[in-house]
Amino acid sequence: MDQLDLFRDAPRYYITAVERLGRLDWEGVEQALDAHARVFPRGPDPEPVRRAARWLRDAVPPLEVPRRGADALQVCRTLLEGRVPDAFLREKPDLRRRVARTVASLFLRSARAAGIPLSEPLGQGLPWGVFGLWTGRVDEARVALEGAVRGDPGAGLAWLALGDALTLQGSAPAARAAYREGFGLLPCEDGWPLADPLVVRARDELRTEAVWSGSWWAVGAYEEGVFPRYARLTPQEIQARGERFFRLCREGRHPEAFFQGLAISERSASVGVDLCATVRRKMRSMNPQVFSLHMERIRRGDAS
Repeated sequence: MDQLDLFRDAPRYYITAVERLGRLDWEGVEQALDAHARVFPRGPDPEPVRRAARWLRDAVPPLEVPRRGADALQVCRTLLEGRVPDAFLREKPDLRRRVARTVASLFLRSARAAGIPLSEPLGQGLPWGVFGLWTGRVDEARVALEGAVRGDPGAGLAWLALGDALTLQGSAPAARAAYREGFGLLPCEDGWPLADPLVVRARDELRTEAVWSGSWWAVGAYEEGVFPRYARLTPQEIQARGERFFRLCREGRHPEAFFQGLAISERSASVGVDLCATVRRKMRSMNPQVFSLHMERIRRGDAS
């Protein structure tokens, strides 16, 4: 006897249809819904499942590698971040995660078949290996993401994804350092589903305080010790961070520029006096209150 036969009053075919939807088995979804309509006509309405299936059929790209990999990445993000237009999917986060896992697995497999290295750029500053985050291949994802941020230290999403990989591996200090870099570049990035709940809570709490409201929350997280402090910077890092700081200043991205200035402003960074003074003057002009808090923390550190 089929185990489902033990529950004759349960919408077993409806449940089967939803399970098949998570596997992107379009034919199986229709077959199960047809059986549901025959066996349990007064059961749950099958139309929301059909509409979800239609949306997914249109949204999930065919397996054409590498041309459609970036589209698959966007679908995964849309599902994981709950930005789907379909109401049925929007109300079922577990189902969205299963669908994202299926999409990621399909495209990861097709990339391997096509001989595409997982470190190769995919889109949005992310490598193909990011799909490993959502398919349980965290070690592979971490290696690919580490390569991505080495190649482009300004790739904010890659830093956030690396933070997730390190969190899933149990490397909390390294993960927080990666999140620091990511949110120092993308403090407005709310959608990415972080693996570290502490950072999520800190972001939500800090935004309620006037001094850290809006995009300044990331600076607050740094000042309050959620993100680790900067240690000694290499000459190459000093040059890169200085260039990024002044570019962001010109673009008017003050919270991001201020965050980049934090690294240069730390005494332990061993930055030249002239550069440090110039950066601090600009930081003070961007937000005098936050700058005062930052300098007070530095002075307390010197005193201790």
